[in-house]
Amino acid sequence: MKHYLVITPFFPSEDSFRGSYVYDQVNEIRKQTGTKITVIRLHSFLDKNAHLYNYYGIDCIPFVVYDIPSFIFPGLFHKINLSRLETLLKQYQLFGIDVIHAHVNYPAAHLAIGLKKLLPKAKYLVQHHGFDVYQQKNGRLRFVFNKIQNKLFKKRSSKLLSQFDVNIGVSQKVLDQLSHFVTNTSIPLVLYNGVDTSKFHEMKVDKEEDFTIGCIANFWKIKDQKTLILSAIELLKEGLKIRLKFIGSGPTLIECKKLIPQDLEAHFEFMDEVAHHDLNTFYNQINLFVLPSYYEAFGCVYAESWATNTPFIAVKGQGIEEVMNDEMKELSLVEVEDVLDLSSKIRHFYTHNVAFEFNPHLKIENTIRNYIEEIENI
Repeated sequence: MKHYLVITPFFPSEDSFRGSYVYDQVNEIRKQTGTKITVIRLHSFLDKNAHLYNYYGIDCIPFVVYDIPSFIFPGLFHKINLSRLETLLKQYQLFGIDVIHAHVNYPAAHLAIGLKKLLPKAKYLVQHHGFDVYQQKNGRLRFVFNKIQNKLFKKRSSKLLSQFDVNIGVSQKVLDQLSHFVTNTSIPLVLYNGVDTSKFHEMKVDKEEDFTIGCIANFWKIKDQKTLILSAIELLKEGLKIRLKFIGSGPTLIECKKLIPQDLEAHFEFMDEVAHHDLNTFYNQINLFVLPSYYEAFGCVYAESWATNTPFIAVKGQGIEEVMNDEMKELSLVEVEDVLDLSSKIRHFYTHNVAFEFNPHLKIENTIRNYIEEIENI
């Protein structure tokens, strides 16, 4: 791999940490192979902050995608967008591309596979980061033709995804969503989100006197901070000395805060955002990480917590379960939206000093080394 082109809607910048795991991935590829990395960062036409920038030696070229808002008829202007993308590649003289790696189905994969005529010798990869690989839950408006639209969009997406050399899932459960719709001419590959252990590792820090539970996630219904808060309230009423720290923002934040009785508010702390390079300290300062999300393709935060030797609790049936041993599954997995089950699991960690040895297969140097071997054999 000499020149690696990444087409993605998320990649970190000087003012945003979103997509840090994509940077970690390509940066490790660069370390191990010396490959030149170029990122085409996709933006909505509503984004007024699209600009050219360099992120730790990686050129990030902005590309604005024209679309109707709220995911109504996605791809309606595909030919126009593709023509503009081809012009962009010519403008920056991006011709000798060896690998094109798109992140998520639309718009990245749809645009990437359209470059085959312009760049026929490149290997084409698409990586799926969530269970909703066909993005049927996208959009904020209730569109009258939603079912018809989803059916047509899914059919078109399956056809395009089948043209990729490799369809990558961040867990096997993600690939299972594609198995019935993408032809077997495309190679399926699991690439777990590896952890950079130079960033996330155990360190000596002062912990608070109370048993501290941390949670990092946007406040969306599927992340289910509600169940964690209700479980914590039950434990506080029992007299357990616990404290909860939440990092994230989103539509269910206000609703979640309203669940907390006034006399217990001092036990809960909410932060909108923490710099990515400060998260290692956060994980090390807490006693337990909990994210009761029930729609989690993998969950980088679980692996990051694990790497710092901080135990975590997740929900059964999510991607992280694939890399956990039987003991961890018994102690750290709970039923969906089950307040009593989660309370019981937290109580166990509160009363027992439990630590799980980090799975070395999740070190990013190992996940990427295996990935490079797979790609080079195609």
